[in-house]
Amino acid sequence: ASIGSTQGTLVVPNAQTLIANLTTPSTLNLVILKGGSIVKASTYTLTINGPFEVGLYQVFSGFNAGNITFDPKAIKEVYPEWWQTNTTPGTTDMSTALHSAIQSGIKRIIFEGSIYAHTTLTVPASTSYLNLIGNSNGGTEFRFTLATGDGITFAGEADNFQMENISLTSPNSSSGTGIYTNQLNTSPFRDFEFRNVYVSGFLKGIVLGGTLNGLISGGRMGGQGKAVANGVGIQLGIDATHGGNHVVIRKPYVSSYLTGINIISTSPVHITDPILEALGTGIINGVGNLLLLDNPYFSAIDTIDINNSGYLYGVSPRGLVVGATTTSHRFYFQTSARAYVDVYKLNSLIIP
Repeated sequence: ASIGSTQGTLVVPNAQTLIANLTTPSTLNLVILKGGSIVKASTYTLTINGPFEVGLYQVFSGFNAGNITFDPKAIKEVYPEWWQTNTTPGTTDMSTALHSAIQSGIKRIIFEGSIYAHTTLTVPASTSYLNLIGNSNGGTEFRFTLATGDGITFAGEADNFQMENISLTSPNSSSGTGIYTNQLNTSPFRDFEFRNVYVSGFLKGIVLGGTLNGLISGGRMGGQGKAVANGVGIQLGIDATHGGNHVVIRKPYVSSYLTGINIISTSPVHITDPILEALGTGIINGVGNLLLLDNPYFSAIDTIDINNSGYLYGVSPRGLVVGATTTSHRFYFQTSARAYVDVYKLNSLIIP
């Protein structure tokens, strides 16, 4: 069914059930008042091509992710609250609402300063220019409630993905990863940005495979403790064939992992002003990778601050480093490959 082609406004004051697939034209302004809603019946879908006026309240009922789509020329942003009321933030499962917003056809998704509990969150393949924006005053949290699994995953290629001002937490200490991409090199994760993203409680913070030209700026990665096996704050590359190119990391705070930053197969990587604290090992740079490292701060590192097997340039460490078993050293550096460093005090250097 299609509603008219002349300019007009349709006001929905109460619950209305679809009796067929519905497409609204660009000439129709759809207004849904508080207390009004569109209810799904059977397998019907809704496509909105014109202006859409609602407040921050639920207006869609019973729809699955992808059942409701918008024309991006008609509206600029969507809110998950349109699909579901977040009755008890942190407890109410908002998984369907989150997926519905992501698959709505609108690239800019706005999140309130609230807790969005979920059991799954996957960005579909071939999703480009998606922008997940949390509240600039803080408080936007994606809370993964299961004990296994990942906070947010990517099903395939995702160009120009952005996330900012969002925390991803795992109160049940998931054995998974906060943000996980495992794209093949033939289908990379290109031109991504994570700004002021906080990850805590997962075994691994951010794991990026198949990446090309990305930025991690600010934010904090907090793990399950530096004695927990396989824990890592930021991991670049899955293995020798699932790596990436050109990743910049600015001012991250990484703590309570076995390894702070592990560069397996990504080059070049430029890290500036990192704070690496309460870790087993600070940074591992794998074979063949070019790492540019500026002004790192190491504190409470158990074994090695930097373990380099690739190419390392420009280290100027700052801050007092205090190891769990060795309290006298200021910087502990181990390399088995080329390293060009500028350090003002180097008390321990191991060249195998």
